[in-house]
Amino acid sequence: MKHLSRYVRSLLSAAALLVLSLGLILFLALFLLQKANRESEAVSVALLQESLNEQLELNAEALRDSLLIFMEQAGQSPKLLASLLSQTARQEGQLNRLQVQKLTAATLAANTLVSSAYVHFEVESYDGLDSVYAGISEHSSAQGTLEVYWVRESQGITFYPSPDAAFKYSEVRDVFGQRESEWYLCPKEQLAPCLTEPYTWELKPGQLIDLISLTKPILVRDQFAGVAGVDLNLDALQRVALHLVSPVFAGQAKLVLLSQQQRILAASDYPQARGQYLDQINPELTAYLASGDERTYQSGDETYLVKQLPLSLLNTEWTLVLMLPMQNTYTTMEAMHSDLISRNIQNILFLLLVSGLVLSVSLAIAFRYVRHRESALNRSRHQLETILNAAPSPMAVAIYQQDQCKTTRVNKAWLREFGYTESQVLGSNGEALGWWCSDADRRRVTRQILEHGEVEQFQVWLKRADESVFLASVSGSTIELGSRKTLIMVYDNVTQTHHLQQQQIRLNRELDQRVKERTLELEQAIGDLELAQQELIQSGKLAALGNLVAGIAHELNTPVGNAVMASSRFRGDYEELRRKLDQGMRRSDLMMFIEQGEQTTDILVRNLQRAAELINSFKQVAVDQATSQRRRCSLNEVVHNVLLMLQPTIRKSPHQVINDLQETIIMDTYPGPLEQVLINLIQNALIHAFETQPGSIRITASASDEWVYLRVRDDGKGMAEAIQQRIFEPFFTTRLGQGGSGLGLSLVHNLVTGVLGGRIHLISQPGQGSEFELTLPRSSE
Repeated sequence: MKHLSRYVRSLLSAAALLVLSLGLILFLALFLLQKANRESEAVSVALLQESLNEQLELNAEALRDSLLIFMEQAGQSPKLLASLLSQTARQEGQLNRLQVQKLTAATLAANTLVSSAYVHFEVESYDGLDSVYAGISEHSSAQGTLEVYWVRESQGITFYPSPDAAFKYSEVRDVFGQRESEWYLCPKEQLAPCLTEPYTWELKPGQLIDLISLTKPILVRDQFAGVAGVDLNLDALQRVALHLVSPVFAGQAKLVLLSQQQRILAASDYPQARGQYLDQINPELTAYLASGDERTYQSGDETYLVKQLPLSLLNTEWTLVLMLPMQNTYTTMEAMHSDLISRNIQNILFLLLVSGLVLSVSLAIAFRYVRHRESALNRSRHQLETILNAAPSPMAVAIYQQDQCKTTRVNKAWLREFGYTESQVLGSNGEALGWWCSDADRRRVTRQILEHGEVEQFQVWLKRADESVFLASVSGSTIELGSRKTLIMVYDNVTQTHHLQQQQIRLNRELDQRVKERTLELEQAIGDLELAQQELIQSGKLAALGNLVAGIAHELNTPVGNAVMASSRFRGDYEELRRKLDQGMRRSDLMMFIEQGEQTTDILVRNLQRAAELINSFKQVAVDQATSQRRRCSLNEVVHNVLLMLQPTIRKSPHQVINDLQETIIMDTYPGPLEQVLINLIQNALIHAFETQPGSIRITASASDEWVYLRVRDDGKGMAEAIQQRIFEPFFTTRLGQGGSGLGLSLVHNLVTGVLGGRIHLISQPGQGSEFELTLPRSSE
């Protein structure tokens, strides 16, 4: 019994020792299993999180670049308009207001990214003719300032007049604190391009549109003269932004575009909230963005990865927010984790149940335990492979030992991208298979990741199995698994992005070249217009000079003929006196000769003086017309010479021209162009002002210390409003085919506003005659 008891005790001791050993083994196995599960789960989550963060950042940067390009292209229109008008404003031969209106319309038609284009000028800042164009709604306000506003509508582009010039100075602030005329006042105050916050504009009664304005100041001699700008409809900006974000993560990504004041410009989830503050629509997202927290953003039951980037635009800075929902990904990971925990619990219960039979079936239990452990490890490995293969980016895992990397895992995205089979890759590396185009790049990436523990977005050219190459953004990090250093590498194909960037650079260069070419063409056209204008002025001078030559020749015929007749009579009287002297002259014959000689001499003196006056006036006018030299002259003398030259024309008409200058006015000016202006105005009145009844043309003048006011008024039939608006346009005439060329008043306008440095103003009513008032400086520049 003792031996049996000792045996039983020994057996029980051995059984207890065996149970204890098995219990320790069981505990150690469960601990190692749980540790392996946690490590696998941590690695999987880290890899997935890192990959998604990198892809989100790349997509956000690409989206930001696209929006910057969009805004830069939209800003080409005001840039071109401001550059051209800065060069032409207040310059001789500038574009007239109708041409500025047409140029603005052409700019809007060419730039389909914007909804309207406009040009607005300060008082007397463009051509100094605000008083002339006052109330012409076609391109000027009621005050005469140049105001051009074109809007793109469904039926085409439409011009909207600006009746009151004061609208662009409004300081009234909207509900967001922005001035109503911020689009005009900002570039005026800062002398720099400006981009406004969103605002609501009532284009027509009851028609409200949400806009942002991009304006550029027009500077003339470094002084503010006006603005050129475009409007962007927030509806169009929303469509562009959503179109750009639609391919990101297969349409799952969400976008929010904010202004500097944190107002919504475009948003995926609340498109109707454009222009509102974000904190009024989504206070939680506003607080998250302001905190700068890089953790995930939680909204209700949904979790997001968030990336926000600044967009620097002119005088403001926008914010781009790109969000990726993680609910589906996290749901899959949680289901896998729950399944793993459930299986581990089942294993524990099973092992606890089997432990009661450990004495009789210890080997079977050990064998079954090994099999279950292997099965669990296989499941963990399978779960890791599933997560790895679900990643959209090519990924590879390698072990670094003895200065060599050995690839242990690659996902399906990697195999699809590189074209190798899994058997070719596992156990090998990039150096052996040759997927690095440059061995120097391989060494730099490996050295950086080993020295610093990570590498981010290192762009290199890699080679596929079929020898084709692609540009990859390589990112990676190292983790310590036991005593081994494990490298996790991500290879994102950015070839298409690279090509798109290169294409965008090339397109930008081509656009710059086209803009330069168009600018050169416009400059050439302006030069041609200036040349044509000078040729018209010269031809007008020559035509007037030809008329003067013909008129003075006709006018000289009478006094010269009278002088010839008087000299012939005097010669006859002289020969008669000699004959009587030879025959015997009487006192009465001598007295008769003396009386007749006095009459003849008086006729000769008067006619020769008349001819000399005509010749002197003609010589002065001809010299002035031919040379256009500036000199000191009397306005009375200029008017007298012009009327003297026009006497043949005036006498042929039933009308009269009255010189009503009451005072002597001395000017330092260009008498040639001034005489040309008077000749054209008088001839224009003789041709167009009267119908059948005789009329009169009266010339008056007054002066101040700096200015001379010369008026040419007729009592003819006057002009209608439609004719007055076009009276100074080249080739416009009411007598086409009846002797009217349409150049007379156009040349008058160019000479007065150009060479003479003054202004011309027309006052006329139908049936009440017309008056041209010339405001000329006493001393021209």
